[in-house]
Parts: sequence; structure tokens; C-alpha cells
Amino acid sequence: MSKDPAFLFYSADFQIGTEDMTDAQVGKYIRLMCRQHLKGHITEEHMLKICGTYDEEIFEKFVQDESGSYYNERLEEEIIKRRNYSQSRAANRMGKAKEEPKPKKPRKKPAAKFVQIPECEFVCLTEDGLQKIFDKWGRDKAQRMIEVLDEWLGKCSDTAIKARNKDHYGYFRKDGWVSTRADELLKRGTKVNYGI
Repeated sequence: MSKDPAFLFYSADFQIGTEDMTDAQVGKYIRLMCRQHLKGHITEEHMLKICGTYDEEIFEKFVQDESGSYYNERLEEEIIKRRNYSQSRAANRMGKAKEEPKPKKPRKKPAAKFVQIPECEFVCLTEDGLQKIFDKWGRDKAQRMIEVLDEWLGKCSDTAIKARNKDHYGYFRKDGWVSTRADELLKRGTKVNYGI
């Protein structure tokens, strides 16, 4: 992982913490924090090199580690927080990249159980659907509508072939062609022509 190019700078905290410093001291303090961010804990030699001489007001902003090097505690916390955050984001991105998307399973409707309708080869209706048709239209018209639809489904047109083996309840509408054709046949008193 490359070196983090920045650290969070809280201007209000910095302003309050450096109110009693001269501009020269503030400049030295900023340079020391930049050095810590870029190189890690600062040796006493580098502290003195940046400050010119021992400056108690600047040195009190830093604590010493077990090896005698100096570091600003608040800056150390911010560097660690930012590093941890960056690592967690990178791990999150890597995890998402490694995970293969799960294929979506197509929703399957439970297979409808169609009833066998006497003298019909192609019309598919559930027991409930067939009962609704008989209740709605009466036995004679319902039977004639089933015959009309069965004749059409038996034709070899692409549309008729695509409509086979599906639930045909939707064809039994009041304003549909099946109803209209069945009414015409009932008026004439003729049967559907099965001699296709």
C-alpha cells in the first residue's frame, strides 16, 4: 500500500492549541507534524534541526516513545484511523471483486394441473378455471367456447402453436373473440367444424 499523502487537519483544534505560539513556532510545529506523517517518529536530532534549538513550547506538544523518538499523540491517532479506514475500504472493494455474482434463478410457477376435457385435444384449463367458466357462461355456451378455442388451437398457425400447453382461462372473456364466435354458432345451432 502506498504512503498516505495526507492527514486530517482540524483547524479549530489547531488554532486553540497554538494560540500562545509565535508565527515562527507555529511554522516549526507544522513542519514537525509533516515530518512525523511522512517519516514516522522523529529523533531528537531532527527535532532540534527543525526547531534550531530546544523550544519547550514546541517540544511539549510531542511525547517520547520507548526508543526516545518524539511523536504527536493526536497526529498518531489520526494517521492510524485513516490507515485503518483506507484498508477497510480496499478490503471491501477486493471482497466485492472476488465475489462472483450469483445467477438469478428464474421464478418458476408451480406447474398447473390441467383437467382432461372430453372431446378437447388442445384446451388447457385447471379444475378451478373450468368450474368458473361453467358458472359464468352456463353449460351450453361454455362448452361451445371450449370447442371454438380447441379448433383454433388445433390449427397449424404460429400463433396457435405458441398458445398451446398453457392455461387458456384468459381466452374466456366477455368481449373476446372466443365468446363472440361461440354466440354466432349458438344462434345458428351448428357445431364447430373439426375437419381442419
